[in-house]
Amino acid sequence: MLMDRPSIAAKTGSRTGKQCRERYRNHLSPHINHAPWSSEEDELGRHWTKFVGYLPGNDMMMMMMMMMMMMMMMMMMMMEIMIMIMMMMIMEIMMIEITMKEMM
Repeated sequence: MLMDRPSIAAKTGSRTGKQCRERYRNHLSPHINHAPWSSEEDELGRHWTKFVGYLPGNDMMMMMMMMMMMMMMMMMMMMEIMIMIMMMMIMEIMMIEITMKEMM
């Protein structure tokens, strides 16, 4: 049976709902990978401190927000490029139509 955090906290007697949530999310959740680090993760971990030093706030949420903003900017640039290509194709079609009319 699933219980809400305040009920769990009341049963412990010494913890708050927030503390119970954090313990679950950071230690007890079945989604947490408790396996040893892979060589790729180990390599990333070595360079992590260098990377986060450039981020304001130096926390995970800020990094995720910055990555999302970068992805959105890339998508906007791709959309602009697609629009330019479509406009060029339309102009080319129009030029072909004008040329064909002149030939008649």
